Amino acid sequence: MDALLDAIASTYTDELDGAIDNDTFDIDEYINSNWVILNGFQFCKDHGNEYCTKCEGDTRLLNNEELPKSTYKRLKKSIWAGIDPRKRPPIRDVYARFKPIPTGEIHPFRRSEFYACETHRDIDCAKCFNWAEILQEKAQKEGTVADRGQILGLLKLMGIELSPNTKMKDNVLEKKLSGALTASQSLSSFAPSSINPLELTLWTVRALNSD
Repeated sequence: MDALLDAIASTYTDELDGAIDNDTFDIDEYINSNWVILNGFQFCKDHGNEYCTKCEGDTRLLNNEELPKSTYKRLKKSIWAGIDPRKRPPIRDVYARFKPIPTGEIHPFRRSEFYACETHRDIDCAKCFNWAEILQEKAQKEGTVADRGQILGLLKLMGIELSPNTKMKDNVLEKKLSGALTASQSLSSFAPSSINPLELTLWTVRALNSD
């Protein structure tokens, strides 16, 4: 119990501001008022985030403890290698992404409400709320542009205009974007041109039609 209180205190120091007292502090009431719990993972109740700047809360430390030890060790050695697991990419906006449905049923011990998934209507659905799998997918996508339309928009801004209906695969588009970014960063390595376009003679209509 003391370890859990310490974890909550370190996670929500600004919000609790020293209010935790081992004799009087009601953990269940605090969790029910501030968090939603979906298949063991806790998210801020107002916005559905693990790490929320508006609520000044960060439940990643607590949620990491909910992962099976074998899964946690595997993630730590692979996709979290070299980073502090407490600062891993957080899961955000669970209301919009996973659409949890409040059931009205209350947990008999922690007194928090149970939530079901929209797809199966299962409470704490292990398929829809599979946090270990979701964390792995999120870590693998970290640093990439996951939205196809966003990639096409960025390429267009860089002068590479492609049809929204292009059949190019996502990895090909990401490669084009990466190449364009690399090329733009390399411009400064080229010797400056001695030609000033503003000093060139304008082309006449006759010259343009001469071909």
